This record gives sequence, structure tokens and C-alpha cells, in this order.
Amino acid sequence: MAKKYNLYEETMVMLHECRRPIAKIARDIHMTNKWLEKVKKGQIKNPGVHSTQKLHDYLIDLKREEFR
Repeated sequence: MAKKYNLYEETMVMLHECRRPIAKIARDIHMTNKWLEKVKKGQIKNPGVHSTQKLHDYLIDLKREEFR
């Protein structure tokens, strides 16, 4: 059986792999450093689908830039 797509898990993997400073990411996606740091540390277990999607889209765009 195929594994189901998990937005949160994929976003967390990309966030941990990303070398960009948390402050820069937070500023770019209009979130606070504190929120993003807590999400990255796993202190916020359910950060909300809209916020997670916003972060995911940002990280996907960064990955695409790497291959240009």
C-alpha cells in the first residue's frame, strides 16, 4: 500500500534541511521567529494547515531555485 502524503512531515523534513536562517524564513513568510523556532523544535504539534502550507510553498520554491 502506498504511503499517504503528509504535508506536515514533508515540510518539517525540508525545514530541517534548509540552511537559510530561521529569522530570514520567518520574515519572508510573515511569521514570527518564535513561532517558526517552536515548529522546528516540535513544540507546536499542530501549527495549522494554512501556516504549514505557506511554509511548505516557501521551502519548495527554495528547492526549485537550487536547481536553476
